[in-house]
Amino acid sequence: MEETSINVNVKTAEGVLYVIVALLTDKLQDLKMKIDDKVGVRPEHQKLAFKGKTLRDNNKTLQELGFSEKCTVHFMAVLRGGKSSFSLF
Repeated sequence: MEETSINVNVKTAEGVLYVIVALLTDKLQDLKMKIDDKVGVRPEHQKLAFKGKTLRDNNKTLQELGFSEKCTVHFMAVLRGGKSSFSLF
């Protein structure tokens, strides 16, 4: 059986649109890795929403999540703050 590839539109909060080629059998984690390759934001710092819902289960396939050709996923980089090690004194 041939695997079906789809184009997934990834839209950033700033309105920039990236097109990611993925397989319906790819897991959400695989898509996040492809987004990292294109956008430069590690998977653990990505928040994705699809059809109004935040995607949390990295082990579900895109097919299980309801993805289809030219669907749009909303992307936001979540950079966690932490104590800076920089000090002037």
